[in-house]
Amino acid sequence: MGDSNLGNTEADSDHFRVSIDEKKKPDLQDNEHDSAVETSTFKGTIVDEEAIPSRCSRVTAFLVKWHLPIMLVIGLLLGYAYPLPGKFLGEADLGGICFPTGDTETCVYNSVSNLCITFIFVMSGMKLKTEEIKRAMRTWKAALFGFISILFITPCASFAVIRIDFAIPEFAAGLALFFRSSN
Repeated sequence: MGDSNLGNTEADSDHFRVSIDEKKKPDLQDNEHDSAVETSTFKGTIVDEEAIPSRCSRVTAFLVKWHLPIMLVIGLLLGYAYPLPGKFLGEADLGGICFPTGDTETCVYNSVSNLCITFIFVMSGMKLKTEEIKRAMRTWKAALFGFISILFITPCASFAVIRIDFAIPEFAAGLALFFRSSN
């Protein structure tokens, strides 16, 4: 039945390609814009030149997607090359919000680095979509396990790690500090 169409000749495929080109080629006289839309054919397929992203748009999309790690690396390199501004800002006391803790006060947001870290988290949170937040709220058991393991189990493991006899005692202290620093 349909097997007679399988043996198309070169002339048939050229006729097919021309017929598609004539149907889909934009009419340049009816184009509202002054610039013409260029099209090219590849075996009967019309490719709109404006649909192919340019190198500039691909680079821009890459930079927007990976802006945070790129900026952090740039900041590290600038801080290594010019340490004086970072030293000045690190020693600057912004006052911040202070809470009494026993005999001393604990201050938060009292340095530029704390403000920058807060800014990074706020900007990352603003990029979240509402659907992602709703989906995360539905998995409350996994979130609860994450909170418990990060805030309680891992810091308690530091008490066991500090009692292990390593050949280098500082290694036990460093490992315990690593487990403790999770919260």
